[in-house]
Amino acid sequence: MTESNLTSISIIIVSSFDTLCLECNKITRKQSKQYNMPVMFLFNGKVPEGYQLQPDEHILLTDSTDAQPYMFLKFKYALQNIFNTGQNPDYILRCNATTFINFKALDNLFSRLPREKLIAGPFIFATGNPGLDVYCQGTNIIFSNDVAKRLAYDDNVNHDAVTMFADDIAIDFLTREYAYKQDLTLFTSRIVHLNTVPKIYDLYIDPTHVFYRVKNNCAQRTEIDLEIWKMLHYLFDVIHFRNDYILWGQNHYFKMPL
Repeated sequence: MTESNLTSISIIIVSSFDTLCLECNKITRKQSKQYNMPVMFLFNGKVPEGYQLQPDEHILLTDSTDAQPYMFLKFKYALQNIFNTGQNPDYILRCNATTFINFKALDNLFSRLPREKLIAGPFIFATGNPGLDVYCQGTNIIFSNDVAKRLAYDDNVNHDAVTMFADDIAIDFLTREYAYKQDLTLFTSRIVHLNTVPKIYDLYIDPTHVFYRVKNNCAQRTEIDLEIWKMLHYLFDVIHFRNDYILWGQNHYFKMPL
């Protein structure tokens, strides 16, 4: 557990073993070390032959690729793993492997959020699902400490929602009695309709965006999405674009000769 402006955050990345996810995980791991923020990679599926799991990589419960009920159960046991190993973060951030996180913008986001009874994520309308209105999409979802602990330790493994719905919808059913939903749509960018690699200056960067959902459904998705990830990593973690703007400007544009 690491302090970030007095707010402690632990991150769980839900991943698979395909090339794109593994390459994105490498960047996320580099970010976590750069910003001294703990991260766990939670895998779905079997370990490929010859692949050696790293200490921050876990396959919990089963190597089945079935999403229901196992992705929720894996997440539940990942939460237990965090708390059982002595970590007690103020928040848990759960993201898909292909959702890029602007780590330096997390402080500002978390300073806006309540520390109790919180579940936050981009709202999705649950059209066609009885008993639901909107839920927090699991691409990037935040839990306060108390909510994460209830999910981890409550007797909820046999709840109907766990077997009936995807894990993010199941989480909505399980937490609705003790958590209040907050919408992160304004903090989430979606890069989803490209079929060629963009130029770095063509990426739309809004200062409010913290999460970048990169999922371009095309034949060249791995190449395109990974190049976009590399661009975002360069912008936010190398030159600190629109993060430390004054410092960035001084270092890159406003150095005057003596």
